[in-house]
Amino acid sequence: MPGALERELADLTALTDHASTGAHDAYAQLRGPLWATLHELGFDGGDVLVLGDGAPTLLAMPGGPERAVDFLAARMVPLNVPEPDPVPLGPTREAACFDVVVASLPWADVQLRDPARWAQRVVRQAQMTIAAATLTRPGGLITVLATHDLMDAPEPQERRAILQHAAFLGAVRLPAGALRPATGTDNVIDLIAFTAIDPAQEARSRPFEATVQLALPGGEIVLNRYFDDHPEQVLGSVEVEASVWGRPSLTIAGDRATLDREVSLALGNLAAGALRDGLTAAGPSEPRVSGGFDGWTIKGARRYLPPQLEGRQIHGAWRTSHGWPTTRPPEPGIDL
Repeated sequence: MPGALERELADLTALTDHASTGAHDAYAQLRGPLWATLHELGFDGGDVLVLGDGAPTLLAMPGGPERAVDFLAARMVPLNVPEPDPVPLGPTREAACFDVVVASLPWADVQLRDPARWAQRVVRQAQMTIAAATLTRPGGLITVLATHDLMDAPEPQERRAILQHAAFLGAVRLPAGALRPATGTDNVIDLIAFTAIDPAQEARSRPFEATVQLALPGGEIVLNRYFDDHPEQVLGSVEVEASVWGRPSLTIAGDRATLDREVSLALGNLAAGALRDGLTAAGPSEPRVSGGFDGWTIKGARRYLPPQLEGRQIHGAWRTSHGWPTTRPPEPGIDL
């Protein structure tokens, strides 16, 4: 079995490949189904914050510059609902005020070999999910793209901490390599949906903490019980991937060519179930946008790094207080 130095070199190579390889096409496939689902869950326009890898693409900013990491606030309005100009730019205060926060968490699709770095990523992604929830008004929506380990880690304390700030609505597990298919950046990722909760009020949530152990050809894996109960939310077959680095790991064998259609179906299931079970502030009987849903227009956008995520310079790279790495100093308040 390779030693610590070999694991370190493998991780650094994968992280470098992740930083140097864009996933624009994959994010472009995901954004349509994602925003349509947020609409079905009750978002009829308002202030949004999109964070992390691929933020301009996920926001569908016309002509927006593509950055490895970005922080974008905007106001989104349905195309078929007129809104008088001028429209205020996104919120710039620390309190929870966004209607939607979308976060692509760092290194979610990187295969990490070092156990300490693997554990650190789970903790860091949980912290950033909590930060996203604190930026969202109660009843607002949060979606994160995270490593599958956030949901599958055998110890539930990170998921338990998230549930103190947000209710779990459901998730979609994407096939390995959905963003970047190269070896080392083909980790399985989840698109996870939450709604921000008011700590003073009781909130309903789907089970999020429990895991199950599955014996499959090639070894045993740990799987979040949600996916064991809802296999239709896994976009491929659950398999065991042998590894020279240690224990076998989970992988999802699926067809990336049909990703957009399968994501749309799975997110539709997620939204329908959340509405049926009364897990969101909006319900199916509440009025939707009249005349159907035709998409969004961005009335204002700016680069905005919330105070919760402001950071300091570490070894020449900017890192937020929750560990979000950037390649340049944050630029809050720069209009695009």
